[in-house]
Amino acid sequence: MEQLMRLNSQTSGRDKILRLWQFTCRLTWAVMEKRSRNMEAISRLKEVEGLISFARRLLRLGRSVDMLYSSVSSLQISDPFLRMVITSSRISSSLFLFADHLVWLKKVGLLQVDEIKWSDTSNRFWLYSSVLNLLRDCHEINIMIKSEQRMKNLRPELGSVEYVTAVAQIFIKHKNITIDTVKNICDTLLPMANLGHVKVSPAHVGLLGIISSTAAMLQLVDPSNRLAMA
Repeated sequence: MEQLMRLNSQTSGRDKILRLWQFTCRLTWAVMEKRSRNMEAISRLKEVEGLISFARRLLRLGRSVDMLYSSVSSLQISDPFLRMVITSSRISSSLFLFADHLVWLKKVGLLQVDEIKWSDTSNRFWLYSSVLNLLRDCHEINIMIKSEQRMKNLRPELGSVEYVTAVAQIFIKHKNITIDTVKNICDTLLPMANLGHVKVSPAHVGLLGIISSTAAMLQLVDPSNRLAMA
C-alpha cells in the first residue's frame, strides 16, 4: 500500500496507474465482445477507456517540454552509442507528446488540426522512441556478454546455443534489463499496431498495454529496476 501511495504521489506514477486501468478496460471489453456477452457493459467499458485516455492526455500536457529538456542532460553520457540512442529517444518522446497534445486540443475544440494525421505522427514518434530504447537494451546485453566472455575466456558466436544461454543468464541475473526489455518490446508493438504495421487484436493490445504499464510501474516504485545512465 505504501508503494502504491508513493506511486500515486508522482505525476508519472498516476499516468501509469491510469494507463494500466485503460488497457485493462481494453482487454476486458475485447474478451467480452469475442464471447458476445452483455453489449451494454462492453459499451460502458469502451466509454471508460476513452475517458481514461482523455484524462491521461490532460495530465501529460506540457510533458513534451520536460522530455525535450531532459535530452540535454543525456548529452553528457560518456558512451557514444548510449548518448546517441538515449538523446534521440528522448527527442522522439518529446515529439510524440507534442503531437499527442495537438490531438487533445483538437478533441476539446481548442485547435483545428487533422486529428488522424497528428495521431499517426504521435504513434510514429512513439515507435521511434521505443525502438531506440530497445537498441539500448541490446547494447547493454552485448556489453554484459562481452564482460562474461572476458571472465570465462569464451567467444560464443551470435545465434549459437552458448550465446542464447548467455543472454538467458543475463535476463535471470539482471531484472532491470529484463523489465526494461519486456516493456520496450510491448511499447514497440503497440504503436506498430496503431499504425497498421502489424495485426494485433484488441485483446492482445490490452494485454501488451497491461504488461508494459506494470513494468513501468515496477521501475518507478524501485529505482533498481531501471537501467542506470552511463
